[in-house]
Amino acid sequence: MISLSRLGVSLAIALQATAAVHGQTDRPNIIHIMADDLGYGDLGCYGQKVIQTPNLDRMAAEGLRFTDHYAGHTVCRPSRLVVWTGRNVGHTGLIGNRDRSLTGTEQTVARRLQAAGYATGGVGKWALGNVDAPAQVDTPGHPIHNGFDNWFGYLNQGNAHNYFPPFLWDNLEPFALSGNVLMTDADDPNARGRVSKKRVTWSHDTMTERAFAFVRRNADKPFLLHIHWTIPHANNEGGRVLGDGMEIPDHGIYADRDWPNPEKGFAAMITRMDADVGRLFDLLKELGIDGRTLVLFTSDNGAHQEGGHQVEFFDSNGPLRGFKRSMHEGGIRVPLIARWPGNIAPGTESDHPSAFWDYLPTACEVAGVEPPPGIDGISYLPTLLGKPKEQKTHEYLYWASSEGETSVGIRQGNWKLVQYRTKTPKAAKGDATSPTPPKPDWRLFDLTTDLGEDRDIAAEHPDIVERLKASAYRDELAGLDPPKDAAASEEKQIVIALVGDSTVTDSAGWGLAFAGKFRSNVRVLNFAAGGRSAKSWLAEGRLPAVLEAKPDYVFIQFGHNGQPGKGPERETDPATTYRDYLRQYVKEFRAIGAEPILVSSVTRRDFIADGTIRTQPTADDSYGEGVTRPLLPWAEAAKTVAAEVDAPFIDLYRASVAYHNRIGKAASATFSPKPGDITHFNELGAEAIANLVVAELRKAEPKLAKSLK
Repeated sequence: MISLSRLGVSLAIALQATAAVHGQTDRPNIIHIMADDLGYGDLGCYGQKVIQTPNLDRMAAEGLRFTDHYAGHTVCRPSRLVVWTGRNVGHTGLIGNRDRSLTGTEQTVARRLQAAGYATGGVGKWALGNVDAPAQVDTPGHPIHNGFDNWFGYLNQGNAHNYFPPFLWDNLEPFALSGNVLMTDADDPNARGRVSKKRVTWSHDTMTERAFAFVRRNADKPFLLHIHWTIPHANNEGGRVLGDGMEIPDHGIYADRDWPNPEKGFAAMITRMDADVGRLFDLLKELGIDGRTLVLFTSDNGAHQEGGHQVEFFDSNGPLRGFKRSMHEGGIRVPLIARWPGNIAPGTESDHPSAFWDYLPTACEVAGVEPPPGIDGISYLPTLLGKPKEQKTHEYLYWASSEGETSVGIRQGNWKLVQYRTKTPKAAKGDATSPTPPKPDWRLFDLTTDLGEDRDIAAEHPDIVERLKASAYRDELAGLDPPKDAAASEEKQIVIALVGDSTVTDSAGWGLAFAGKFRSNVRVLNFAAGGRSAKSWLAEGRLPAVLEAKPDYVFIQFGHNGQPGKGPERETDPATTYRDYLRQYVKEFRAIGAEPILVSSVTRRDFIADGTIRTQPTADDSYGEGVTRPLLPWAEAAKTVAAEVDAPFIDLYRASVAYHNRIGKAASATFSPKPGDITHFNELGAEAIANLVVAELRKAEPKLAKSLK
């Protein structure tokens, strides 16, 4: 059998498991349910004694319960980014709840399965699009530009605090929720547009019905469905304004309990969510697709203590220390229950250490799809199928956080290492000397004997502490500052030079974002200059500086200014002189031992009436006069020269045309640094184009791609 997983676990395992029940042609459905701030101890099957969760308990009894599964982070947005990309926070770089938007270039799990023919849908919280107003909805970060056919729910993380909002998003259109009216600043400025004074329609119910409708609509085809409920997250603003942030229509079976109202609401939320899980399984059985549907249930991070809810009231973190915003187990270890009748043995349990970044390769393997390169995840399909001997494991698991008193967490086997923040003391009045910074505060725990992380044994095992730190330092992970006395890397330093026009510069192009994609053994020097063609860049005497830098690789991208009408030193005909200049660049750089990499010009965002990028010249776009906007002739010329001189070629032109055609004119317009600029990029646009360059680089020059982060 040919392995389709990068980790060598044969796809045949999944296909054989499902074929016995459903025949060779069926591909499993995947439903990923994620609660919001649900603690490790909030479910009966994980030890909860008070809150009733009979359906999730039955799910565990009919499937597999993971005891050592971890969220991507200890707060929402970075944890969700890990789910979508299969990369831990050390590589996504997002270590706190600051704004972050996807660019539409990331190879999300939804995009991989969508490309393989899966129907893809989602409901609930989408935290990676930064939509603050309806005019902003069509951005590259929207779910429909990142692999989803449909998404219904919240597109703004802050607005998702409110369970009674005036509307939710149905793809690009607002969907009104009847009767809900927001407080105004006149009512209370602390509401911040996230608390409703009239509450009629509960968002959770509406999102749940949309999820069920998606299942019904796609029952006869393979589908991927993400149900990312907001339960039991608190409305933080509601808690501050009204004293109770646990917003729910009623307290249900807990109404008569002698508890504070926020605790009644917390328990009622979880029990109502549990009932919806039961309804989902009833629907799968009704449609006859229960046996070919893998359902996963988890939570985005550990238990919260917000909106009036106290972690200890229901023992929400169970035997674990800490909660949301902590690098201790209670902040990051979460439930994971998997159910797949006929494939997952009922009533089973696994202590396989796994994490959110493992979901993407698992879903890909289940679907028979190759996962993207450069991910951190390892498929846990062998564990699902009861084949632990075939299960690959991580060297270590890693988290970093800019929030809370702990900043780094590392798990390796039974060892757990946590770094606490330290503060440099202030200098005494009149003392001109700088205070000595305190030593980093690393604490070590043995989870086998101390699951509650009560006893720091770092002093007893300094070798273990240094080993875990060394692994993370080696991998240059975000959120971890290497020691000042760290030895210089023995890796060969690689120098990359960028040569081109303004679309390659650091200020208006993709150069700076591209440089950030490499490990520390790579130095990127940018020699691009705005307003230059292949001819004028040479004519201005810029070449010697590049040769003096002795680069190992030179990326060459021109074309935007290769048109007549802008001075005698900038005229370049793509059919003749442009090719000649590219040949000269290749000759000059190879003479000093550098590897030239030809890059076709990134497209201008010049959309025509049919909603696509214009690639062909019109009557007034002749090469002898006027301005030539389409860059296809230059892309073809660069491709021809690359083949002729046997140089690596990155077809950024075609990649960027396809990308902009996919996300459309409105989303593409968000890349403009100023109105009307269809050539250059803001920071988000530069990140998107750099991602395209990296994707093409992996194919064009695999040796250099090994130095990518």
